[in-house]
Amino acid sequence: MQLIKRALYSASVILAFSIGSRSYAGTFIVSGDANIVNPLVASSNQSINPGNVQFFTNILGGGTNVIVQSTSSGDNTAIEAIESEINSFYNSFTGVTSTIVSDLITPAVLSSADLFISPLPDDSFTDAEIASLGDFLENHGSIFFLGDNNNFQQENTRINAALTSLGSSINILDADIFDSGFNTATGSRIASNPLTAGVNAFTYAAASEVAGGTSLFLGLTRQTFLSVENTIQVPEPSAIGGVLAIGSIGWLMKRKLKTYKKT
Repeated sequence: MQLIKRALYSASVILAFSIGSRSYAGTFIVSGDANIVNPLVASSNQSINPGNVQFFTNILGGGTNVIVQSTSSGDNTAIEAIESEINSFYNSFTGVTSTIVSDLITPAVLSSADLFISPLPDDSFTDAEIASLGDFLENHGSIFFLGDNNNFQQENTRINAALTSLGSSINILDADIFDSGFNTATGSRIASNPLTAGVNAFTYAAASEVAGGTSLFLGLTRQTFLSVENTIQVPEPSAIGGVLAIGSIGWLMKRKLKTYKKT
């Protein structure tokens, strides 16, 4: 009887741990610069850079639905322009729909999305929004956060808080601006990765360093300013816990039965 009690206790611990753990299967992409958007549509006196166009194309992959978060509330025309440019870029693709959303991020908003983009959020993500984004990741969604240099510390802090809440290791560092003005990463400053396939040159400007994840683009002195983190899908923890728990009980009961027979 004592062995069965121990097995039940072990099973409850396993199940409790399993239920408390959450697994994701999506992708985080984090940029320390929002000016990477300008070469998509030739804004801010920039020409269209095929490399930037290719990168933004790669992160959508075979997806057909993009959600661009808007939290600027009309008080920052520069951020609104970035949101509009991203939205226009993806809507120019045949078969792709992009929508700017200013409401709370809910499961309904993300229900048909493949890619969620949040440029320089001026509102913190609520617990409910974090839960919605977590569900989105579990369904293989991709989340792209665009921060910027240390003139946007509050926006970067909101992004970092969301990343931490969602279990990402990526972080936008609060450091001095590097590579002021527009610059172009080429050669070894572009990492080999599926997201950089076909990208031979990438335009950026006055970025913040990004730590964690897998580096994609480097500054003039090799600072990472754009990273990706692919989360790994694992079997449902609750299912694993149930199998282990049942197995433990079964093994111990079988052992107990053999003991009785010997006696």
